[in-house]
Amino acid sequence: MSEAAPRGAHILLVDDNDDARVTVARILGMAGYQVTEAPNAKAATALMRQKLPDLVITDIFMPEGDGFEMLNEIRARDTRIPVIAISGGGITQGLDVLGIAERLGANKVLYKPFARRQLLDAIVEALGASSV
Repeated sequence: MSEAAPRGAHILLVDDNDDARVTVARILGMAGYQVTEAPNAKAATALMRQKLPDLVITDIFMPEGDGFEMLNEIRARDTRIPVIAISGGGITQGLDVLGIAERLGANKVLYKPFARRQLLDAIVEALGASSV
């Protein structure tokens, strides 16, 4: 993938793991994106009431609203907002959680840990798909 994503695009990053969220936010900021952080779906939903982002990156397993609830909220508000679902859970109790996220409308999924380039490529793809 190229680096053709719009610089300055607003990304809402939702992850309850502070270290992971700070690391991803730093990568996104260095790549030229505007980042708003939320520790859970409840906080992210409140932020989305103020301003809709260009893209959402959400973890799946979080307290106070999980990534599935986040996906449902986003799709209820504006189906054009691209979503990247992330999880370190993989297959949990026989369920492919990121596969479920795709069926709920996630544009891309990434298994943690992911490389910087994987993340940036997924963003470029998701933002490109939303502008078609």
